[in-house]
Amino acid sequence: MAMIQQVREYLKVFGYVLSDHICKTLILYHIVCPAKYRQKIFTERVELSLQNICIEIGKRYEIHFMEIGSDEDHVHFLVQSVPVMSPSRVVQIYRKENIQTSSGGQEIALGR
Repeated sequence: MAMIQQVREYLKVFGYVLSDHICKTLILYHIVCPAKYRQKIFTERVELSLQNICIEIGKRYEIHFMEIGSDEDHVHFLVQSVPVMSPSRVVQIYRKENIQTSSGGQEIALGR
């Protein structure tokens, strides 16, 4: 229930609605990605890297990362996307882009 209230407050402040010529939609996905084997890998440096990756993803796809938060062993995304893109497709795009853009060939290992 608290998550719904937070989303409502967020929308009042920012008023994010994806608009098409025919209709307006508001679809938000709350995605939680644990680290592989629940390793404690999410430091501030890694979180900044995640934010940069998400900004780049937003430029290429119709995905808007509204909030990104992390704990030591998992990361939360509040994502807005178009209705034709499923949540699994959003995660698939993120995982693909994360592997491609990680420096030195080391990916940030997210579990399934």
